[in-house]
Amino acid sequence: MAASVKVIVYRMMLLFTAVACAAVLGARADTDLQQVLQANDAYVRVPVPGQKNSAAYFSLHNTGSEDVILVAVEAPLADRAELHSHQHDDTGIMRMRREDQWIIPAGGTLTLQPGGLHVMLFDLNRTIRTGDRASLELIDKQGRRLAVEADVRSLFDDNHDHHDHNHHH
Repeated sequence: MAASVKVIVYRMMLLFTAVACAAVLGARADTDLQQVLQANDAYVRVPVPGQKNSAAYFSLHNTGSEDVILVAVEAPLADRAELHSHQHDDTGIMRMRREDQWIIPAGGTLTLQPGGLHVMLFDLNRTIRTGDRASLELIDKQGRRLAVEADVRSLFDDNHDHHDHNHHH
């Protein structure tokens, strides 16, 4: 009888191991957030002189078949990083607000831009200048992470509104 108990225990252990492996492999298939979420045109602003806070902007495109829910951001450059938005309050004044989450719909794009959604970077721990690079890491509800490399730009570096004014006659 003791031998049959050992066989049952052995079979249960095999079954448990097989189920655990299947769960790990199944979870592994979608743990890489970079397979479904793409960050484009990422940049961090050089802070205004005398300030230690900045913001990061980029677009996020979800190529997957399910919504991605971002719940946190980390940035080695700053003591604290948060998901933020700008909203008009009841008096019409634009206010910055911390967001608990951002949802990027399946097949959709979320755009972070000045005056709208952005990553707020508090208490920068080093001086940043145009041409530097800054690393961010976005974290979704499932704990998956997306590394984002951003260019550092000054407000004065934006030349999308500038035109070549050299007239040749």
